[in-house]
Amino acid sequence: MALITGTLTIILINVLLSGDNAVVIAMASRRLPPPQRRKAILAGGAGAIVLRVVFTIVASILLRIPLLQAAGGVMLVWISWRLLREEQDEQDIQSATTVWGAFQTIVVADLLMSLDNILAISGAANGSIGLLVFGLLASMPIILFSSTLIARMMNRLPWLSLVGAVILTITAARMVIDDKIVNTHISPTHHLLALTVLAVTFTAVAVGPSAAGHLLPARARTHDSRDQVV
Repeated sequence: MALITGTLTIILINVLLSGDNAVVIAMASRRLPPPQRRKAILAGGAGAIVLRVVFTIVASILLRIPLLQAAGGVMLVWISWRLLREEQDEQDIQSATTVWGAFQTIVVADLLMSLDNILAISGAANGSIGLLVFGLLASMPIILFSSTLIARMMNRLPWLSLVGAVILTITAARMVIDDKIVNTHISPTHHLLALTVLAVTFTAVAVGPSAAGHLLPARARTHDSRDQVV
């Protein structure tokens, strides 16, 4: 059961955090003829997968260092907040006119934009290299072949971003609590309580600003409508 849950968590995190990566793949190859476009997507996607796996394994090993795992958990809170930010920074990705040019653009841009994925997935894998690799290999084809569909889903279904943010904050709390040094200061009987409190706190920090941004305009509209009725 833990294997299935861990795999699904990695897949969901990778897909939710890769909306911009899917756009990169589509934009980098959009000027190529259909046959060359498929080659560029397959080659660039394969190269991106290999580099993503290698760097994620390295990050997973580094997270075993005491306190570095806790720091990574805190970093995930910022990533969760960024996922819910209403206005994402637009990436200036130029279209390539050759398969090799598209390949380079896809690989380099994917790697630069995947630092948050690498950290989040490393934390979700909890030190299991096999689970990490399997989850990445299972999720990357989804990203590779869905391309702009993922980005459209994120725009049309805002609750997907909320689900992703909650999963990330829970993962962040677990990373902090399970850190070797932090864990020595928490008794086994209070482990679940500490994890719950930290997860709720992280979720409030990450989701709070976004929720407030949605609630305030809604209240303003309600007051305006009441004033008009009066």
